This record gives sequence, structure tokens and C-alpha cells, in this order.
Amino acid sequence: MTLDVETVNLLKKEFGFTENHLFIYDYLLQKREATAEEVFRNAEVPKGRVYEFLNDLAESGFVTEIYGRPKRYQFKPPVQAFRDALTLKESHLLEVERDAIRIASKLGSIESVAGETTIQLVNDFEEYVSLNLKDLLSSSASRTVGASAVSIITRDELPNSTHYNLFIRAYLDRITAGDANVKLIFASDLLANMAKGKNHPYTRNLSELLRYPKLKMRYSTEEKMEAFLRFQVFDQSIYLRYAPDKWVYIQSPKIAEKFITLYDHFFEGCKPVDQAFVEALRSGRQPL
Repeated sequence: MTLDVETVNLLKKEFGFTENHLFIYDYLLQKREATAEEVFRNAEVPKGRVYEFLNDLAESGFVTEIYGRPKRYQFKPPVQAFRDALTLKESHLLEVERDAIRIASKLGSIESVAGETTIQLVNDFEEYVSLNLKDLLSSSASRTVGASAVSIITRDELPNSTHYNLFIRAYLDRITAGDANVKLIFASDLLANMAKGKNHPYTRNLSELLRYPKLKMRYSTEEKMEAFLRFQVFDQSIYLRYAPDKWVYIQSPKIAEKFITLYDHFFEGCKPVDQAFVEALRSGRQPL
């Protein structure tokens, strides 16, 4: 890594960079510009989460997105990057403060069927996955969007995490057994860039998933789809992602019900992932 220790510590402490963000940022520092595919071919990051990390860098002001087919990510000059990042951070803190007050007032008026509402900040990926696994095994339904959904397809290259491997395997077991209703929403450009070609393993995995009637998959062509729909919801709990590897975990059937309604509304407006979609990926076409 070409970044010095002082810069690494600053990025970690003040801007929430993880090792994966640092690897990508360091790679872009050297190459100046790259596609997501080039990044996960050359940077030491999990393939299933590379878009998530790139979006984090773009949203925090350190990387510029250049829209096209495929989308490219450009290293931003350090002075401008830190200025933009600080401006965005200040704006984000004000938004968090306003949202916290608004949500707290709403939560105070909601009575949970199962007792008191539990709210927990989760700042560790392993803890998040461990909680996720527990909720998955005890729920009859699951709704997921974005990077977490893609992990079902990229399961042959899971990150080095025991809990995450257990979670994805359990997720697949529930899908194949047909004992849970599962809905997934993907970003279309993400799938198109990750699963090109007839014999690509991701394309094969996606095609296999079409066999299971209780698994419903759709895709969105909305730009920054994950930015306004960053949550996972089960029967009685919700995970809200508000920063890289940081979540608000809420246990409440009534609040979960409201998020299920929101998710289902968005889900109905998305396009189905069907055999025609898979064939478009196999032929190298961008699904519309």
C-alpha cells in the first residue's frame, strides 16, 4: 500500500474507512481511474462487496463516479477530496441529528406487540452478520436490497468471515427448502457488470435461483438505488445501514411491518429477474 501511516489513521478515524476502502482508494490513487471490474481484479477486496465499497467512497466525497457502460470511478485530487468529504460529513451529521430526533419521537408513539422496542447500534461486521443469522433462522420472510442480495449470487467467493459464510449458506438452505418467502432487489448495472457471459459462475447461480417459487427477485435501474433503500427487514426486526459497516438494529414487529410495506411498494415498481434477464446477461447485453 502506498498510503502512509498518518493518512491511513486519519481516513480510518475521521472518515470510517475500513481496510477494504483503503485498498480500493490506494488502487485508484495509483491508477487514477478504473471500472468496478478492474478494481476487484486488482485490489484485495471481496468481489461481492466491491460496489458497496466504491459507492461508500463516492458518497463520502473521495471518488468521482463517471456514468457510462460500464461506470467508471475516478480518483479525486486529495485537497478537493478532503474538502468535499468534510463538507459532506458536516451535512451528514446535521441530517443524522434531525433524523434521530424525528425517529425518536415516532418510536416513542409506537407500541411493540412483543414488548418494548429494542434499538441497538452495531459497529462490527461480524456482530451484524451474527444477529442477521439469528433473525433469518427465526423468520418466515426476508427482504433484502443491494450488496447483501448480491452475496447470494457471488457465494462461491465469500469474504473470509465464518459468520458470513454461515449466514449465506443458511439463506440458501431456506431458499432451496422453500420454507421462507424471500425477496431480493438488485441494481441492474451491478449484475450486468458482474455476471457477463454464458458460463460465468454468477450467471449460472442466478439462473439456478429462478427454480425456487418462494424466492422473488427484481432489479432496479435507478441511479444510486442503494442510497435511498439501505435496509434489510425480517418478520420482527430491521437493519438500517447508515455508514460503512455500521447499522442501526431495531427489534419491533410494528416497525418491521412499516418497513415491509415500504419495501414491497418499491419491489412492485422494479422489473422481474427472469429467464429473459439471465439470457441478456449471457449474451453480454445490458438488461433494460
